Amino acid sequence: MGNTTMIIFLYGGDDFGSRRKLNEIIEQYRMKNPGSFNFYQIDFESKNAFGELQNGALSVSMFPEKKFFVLKNVFSLPKGKNPQEEEIVSFLKRNNFSDDSNAILTFWQEGEPSAANLLLKELIKKPNLVQKFDLPEGRSLEDWIEKEARSRGAKIAPPAIRFLALAVGSDLWRMEQEIVKLANYKKDGVIELKDAQALVKAKIDSNVFELVDAIAVRDKRAAFALVKRELEAGSGEIYLMTMIAYQFRNLIKVASCGLKDGLRIPKELKMHPYVVKKTLAQLKNFSGPDLRRIYQKLFSFDLAVKTGRLQPELALEMLILEI
Repeated sequence: MGNTTMIIFLYGGDDFGSRRKLNEIIEQYRMKNPGSFNFYQIDFESKNAFGELQNGALSVSMFPEKKFFVLKNVFSLPKGKNPQEEEIVSFLKRNNFSDDSNAILTFWQEGEPSAANLLLKELIKKPNLVQKFDLPEGRSLEDWIEKEARSRGAKIAPPAIRFLALAVGSDLWRMEQEIVKLANYKKDGVIELKDAQALVKAKIDSNVFELVDAIAVRDKRAAFALVKRELEAGSGEIYLMTMIAYQFRNLIKVASCGLKDGLRIPKELKMHPYVVKKTLAQLKNFSGPDLRRIYQKLFSFDLAVKTGRLQPELALEMLILEI
């Protein structure tokens, strides 16, 4: 991360890729600063986010490490205007972070703001480090699948790659787990089409909807019973956490799109009509703050598992208990 200032901006439709990059940046900081005493993670969907940023920037630290801010959801998407956007632009100019060696600001945003947005124009200026993440499609998706399999020490045949691209699509959160499952299944040898067809379901399992329903009504007994049933059927803890996160992302997407028409939503969001139908029914049990809180917990547990701070079994149990 060097001795110069950094404003880092990660955004785009591929929230899997941008989250992975964000996790890498956070881990680099934590490796250099094990105490992480000056680490601030602020979600601008909360009411006092800008105040938290100001307080963090003005606070005097007893520790020599750089202040490190992770700032999420600073733009209002898919439409509307966040009144804090102009405040953030003024804050950046006033504090002149591009000349400040004591702070690192990392902005993370799912989706793409309007090109005319003032905050976007400020963040993409040089020397800021900017990376846009677009969802891979077609050949780029197939290349992504092959590269991900290779990173897991696996070889995968072209027909299996094409099947995964069709069955899972650009949901890279789920795709990663399917590749992990296939790589573990074929530790020696090549993942063939028949392997992918046998192990990969082409749509979300109805049991995941049941599990999210149990979570929605805070029926932890039913939730643990469903988890036990899925584990006995061969699903892994990481797979279940991924599918729970997948459905909560669906809930947030449907809630945020501003549409209530079950016929228009599938086309607008490119979601299966059955998934939309189940998601609309589940939305009645969640408020907006509930969804954001649960999704943040899912992100935290996922990071803890991937960095070895929590075992998957314990993470899944804690997830159900805490949400």
